[in-house]
Amino acid sequence: MNQPKNIPYGFDVLKSYFLWASEQKIVPRFSEFVHLNVDSIVKLSKTSKSVELHRIWKKRFISAAEIMKIKGSANFFLILGTRVSFRPRLRTVEDQPDWSCVIEKTFRIQISKSRREKTYIMYSNENEHIGNELLEDQKKSELDTNNFADAKITRHTKRFLDVAKGNAPKRLARGPSIASSHESDGSEHDGFISPTPCLPKDPFADENVIITNVPSCIPSLSSDLDVSLNNVNISAKFRQYINEAVSHANDKGLYVETNTHEILSLSSILVLIPNSYSTKMVEAFSLDVLESIHRKYTPALSLQLDIEIENLYRKVIKTCLNDSRDNGIKLLCTDIIQKGELIDNFGFLILDLIRTLPYDKIRNEPSELTLITNYLDYIMKNVFHAPDKHIVRWPNTALTESKARKFDGSRTKQPDFVVSVNYQSRATNVIFVGEVTGPAEKNNVYKNCLDLIRIGVFMKDCIDSAISQGVDNKILGFQCIAYKIDFYVLDINGEGLYMMNHIAQISVPATMKDICSFIDELHILLNLRGILYESYDAFVDKLKNPRLAPLELKSSFKKQTLNTPEFNRLVSKTHSVKRECPF
Repeated sequence: MNQPKNIPYGFDVLKSYFLWASEQKIVPRFSEFVHLNVDSIVKLSKTSKSVELHRIWKKRFISAAEIMKIKGSANFFLILGTRVSFRPRLRTVEDQPDWSCVIEKTFRIQISKSRREKTYIMYSNENEHIGNELLEDQKKSELDTNNFADAKITRHTKRFLDVAKGNAPKRLARGPSIASSHESDGSEHDGFISPTPCLPKDPFADENVIITNVPSCIPSLSSDLDVSLNNVNISAKFRQYINEAVSHANDKGLYVETNTHEILSLSSILVLIPNSYSTKMVEAFSLDVLESIHRKYTPALSLQLDIEIENLYRKVIKTCLNDSRDNGIKLLCTDIIQKGELIDNFGFLILDLIRTLPYDKIRNEPSELTLITNYLDYIMKNVFHAPDKHIVRWPNTALTESKARKFDGSRTKQPDFVVSVNYQSRATNVIFVGEVTGPAEKNNVYKNCLDLIRIGVFMKDCIDSAISQGVDNKILGFQCIAYKIDFYVLDINGEGLYMMNHIAQISVPATMKDICSFIDELHILLNLRGILYESYDAFVDKLKNPRLAPLELKSSFKKQTLNTPEFNRLVSKTHSVKRECPF
């Protein structure tokens, strides 16, 4: 009698598949097994390399198939746990499966686990800080009553610190399979249960949003309104690119970290960032065509800072570094009084910087809020704020232009930064949006890519709103990551062709010495301010003359923003300053 071979690891999963194949009267296929059991394969595998996955699971598949061929053996029925009739010979097909779905699933689990560990470490550090403050308050109280010599740490405070310094992250590092953070671990306690993190809702459940189930592809037919460049039909290429993005979304899903360009293309936004084109973009357009489009439709930085003014600013910085800050301030104030043109060429910006920036960089990295208030706001206010024309704001409310679309999520859509037109003492139409990430999150790829998607959607909402009001303008946007700011401009150049072009990058000065290199980048801010002025003038002309002819042609160019539930959750995500304490 034939004896069964050693049972391979994961045999239960393989057995279930072979039983199902027998019931369906189909030939078992290795590729089909992988496709139907992605989750189980991920749990039972220690590698994420396709070559090793193929070798290991093919061996298991063949071993299980050989066991399943045995008919009538007592050992065979003992393994299966039930009597099943098979054909005398069970054929299998060991073809080549697609391992990408397994690798992507493993990658998502690793990201989720890493983020959870970082979150609980953050909470642990916060609790340790609070516990130390409790100890300090207790010591001060005991000193006041002359009982410091007999001071003892209160039981609750000590337990609080023990939890903060303990191994809570290790317990939680087991992953999402933990059912409750209050499960007993068998250890004894004295009646006091240590608080352990127990979030009512996984804070990262909404982060790993995957774009799927996108509506059917748009037609690829040519139109008289198509945009061409150097005998290349850009509109047709873009439609082809969108179709491929839709297919990929419905087949495998689009991920924020790896498919940023494709996600934005589903809302008819073509993102053009030199040296950052996605593989699918290059396949659809070619690299030369993409670079040509960027050069053609990106505003030229033609304005330059006067060389005399530039030298004057450098002289002021040199005075601050070699003499004193006060003498540098006095020198610049004198120059501003004597040379009125400095006012329109960032004289007050340089004055604010030399007044507020330290000589040496602060070792503690600033939070996002500190980055805005101590560094970024000085630049944005001095360059783009004109109180009687357009107003710089750091809002905590939803973008009015985005309210035109309905969202399923309960959280509002709001950018970190906006510039609004001041018309009849009301901040109305937004012509500039921005998102900020603090230094602590500068390596958070997911957040940075998500912010870029949000910026693109905000800019599209603004330009759609402007066109609906009969205004032909461009919308500016920026993304600040730590001390780097990338500027973008969005315009609609054809039917369903919203071009989001990267203009330039500047560095935010963090020290007095940094101002020297910042002076070299002032011409970029001059040109950006010029674009903003043009957008403002276009809006004011229309607001003052509402009977001007509507933009019928550009109105026909508009396309809807993607409105699937996953995408709405993605762009509606905001920082919650009132999040529930997990303890």
